[in-house]
Amino acid sequence: LFKGTSPKNSSNPTSEGYSLSIDGGTVSRVPFSRPYFLSTGKAHITLPDGTTLEIDGPTHLEVKPRGFSLLHGKILANVKPQDITFRGKTPRGEIKIKRGIFRCESGPEMCSVEIVSGEAELSRLGEPPARVLAGKKIFWTIKNKLPPASGSVEISPSEEP
Repeated sequence: LFKGTSPKNSSNPTSEGYSLSIDGGTVSRVPFSRPYFLSTGKAHITLPDGTTLEIDGPTHLEVKPRGFSLLHGKILANVKPQDITFRGKTPRGEIKIKRGIFRCESGPEMCSVEIVSGEAELSRLGEPPARVLAGKKIFWTIKNKLPPASGSVEISPSEEP
């Protein structure tokens, strides 16, 4: 189940929180205050700007008004257009996107980001950003343990911090 601060029932999110539904159940309002863990199932999060995050458990993340920090797990983000850039952070890098859809998966040995629509700026921590268009998938790996998939680009670390 989803662990963290107890959600409050609400159908109208504010800038202080987001809407959350677990496995299609009741929509609750959750504050932007600390990391959460979804152990099993699926969660649907709607941010105040209309951006949605589809989460598959197990996932550990912190949701922010215009982004997230993903410690591990899987997210499908549908980012609504705004003047403020949406930022997805992982232990290995960062995704910046104004609008579009992307998938992000982070695990102990790799992180992958697939741009489904739109374009994004991806950067491995400590390295310059790269512009990535729809249809591309990026892998950030430890010691090149995973080969890039077809149509993918691999960004490998020179050393792990």
